[in-house]
Amino acid sequence: MGQSPSKQPLLLTTLIESGKLSLARSLSSVKINGLPLGHSGFFTVSSLGGKANNIFFFYQPCTDCEDPSVAPLIQWFNGGPGSPDTVGLFNQIGRYYVSEDLSLQERCHTLCRTSSCLFLDSPVGTGYSFQAPADNGSEGSLEPTPTSSDVARQAVSVLKQFLTIFPEHLGADLFVAGLSYAGHYVPHYATRLLAEGSSVDVNLVGVLVGDPAMYHEREIGEYPAVFKALGLVDKREEEELRGLMRRSGERSRAGDCVGAFEEWNKVFNDDGGSSCGSDCQFLFKKWTGSENTEHVALLGQPAEFDYFRKFLKVGGVEEALHVAGSPASGASNATMSEGGLVYTAMVESGDFCENTTPLFAELLEAGVDVFITAGNMDVLLGPAPVGEAVKGILEEWGKGTLGEFEGKRKSMWVVNGDTKGYSKCIERGGVFCFVVVRNAGHEVASYQPEANWDVMRRLMKREWEVWEGGGETPKCFEVEGGAGPLLDL
Repeated sequence: MGQSPSKQPLLLTTLIESGKLSLARSLSSVKINGLPLGHSGFFTVSSLGGKANNIFFFYQPCTDCEDPSVAPLIQWFNGGPGSPDTVGLFNQIGRYYVSEDLSLQERCHTLCRTSSCLFLDSPVGTGYSFQAPADNGSEGSLEPTPTSSDVARQAVSVLKQFLTIFPEHLGADLFVAGLSYAGHYVPHYATRLLAEGSSVDVNLVGVLVGDPAMYHEREIGEYPAVFKALGLVDKREEEELRGLMRRSGERSRAGDCVGAFEEWNKVFNDDGGSSCGSDCQFLFKKWTGSENTEHVALLGQPAEFDYFRKFLKVGGVEEALHVAGSPASGASNATMSEGGLVYTAMVESGDFCENTTPLFAELLEAGVDVFITAGNMDVLLGPAPVGEAVKGILEEWGKGTLGEFEGKRKSMWVVNGDTKGYSKCIERGGVFCFVVVRNAGHEVASYQPEANWDVMRRLMKREWEVWEGGGETPKCFEVEGGAGPLLDL
């Protein structure tokens, strides 16, 4: 299936240090069933304690661009914490998705043909990324990355090494995008790139985060009204929810992020039971009968979301991806899901409760465009909670900005004659847009691929002023790699 029979993970940093750049580039090439998928392997960076963190990357160079050296570079962060970028690669924006028969199919609505795309399983312990020595696979021996700031430090080191092997992207326009907890990862990473200046030769132009966690204290206050409006709770349950969110906010303000998380997580079980085990209350499921906190119309996650995990276990795939022999490879390892020590570390450090809105404001002050999207079917981080965090960005950005933004009328967002959602934008150096995506759950790119393609294109082309009839999208069967029936709601 793949071109490499190696049973050892491909560690590229040692090749960089020995000046073997052409060899590193050649060895990292990925082909599966004759398809040239790009490049993958591991870059090594230091943990806070000096351990070697081997970060898995996957790079898809643009195929429909005349000159890769002038094409934009998109860097994706999947969030979680602990959700690998292989989710973003196969389920959201990458060039290929995995079908039910576990074959690779071309994704129509992807910008990874006209742009180059870089994905990281970050931080260490996420997906295939692992910590040396190789026996670190047991949870007790892993030194997790505790904060998004340190995730950013390590990711910048990875980017520098990536540019050493793929120097055609030096000076490229960079767009940083992501999902959910990337509302922490992305602004920390982007502001660090700005602080590093000329030591990282890329041109940061814009960032986009979908359904982001940004401001825990503000976001959680919206849940009672949202749950009530959707008919998910009765009066008694609404009061119980209100009490939980009130206590979560109080504990967050008191500096007790673990306590704040525990109250919030009684509803959502968002870490998959990592923190509560057999004692998880999972009140959302108890109240609604649904396990899918990320899409109000579904009782569980679409089967399509799991196809890529099965694909990774097909014989020869891990060898082709240069991950075979790593602690996370093999049929009994690598759940490719969020949770575990990666998630727990972010809670225990207080990172989970951090307000990242000042970082987004800092980006806007520096002239970097910021787009925030939210799917209106997302119960976890939909338009209401995200909208409260958006107020924080605007308050931090500058005097009068919030009033100017709130005084504007929303724009209908129409693509090929269909209303995809609603937008509101403001420009003061950088452009800020808050975009609500109709009929989309938490994973907008999977549930509404055409809409996601269009909003990312608008960010990259700076076509933000007119949202009605803003351009043609690719003509294709638009549900590939996502959840088809939802497009008919």
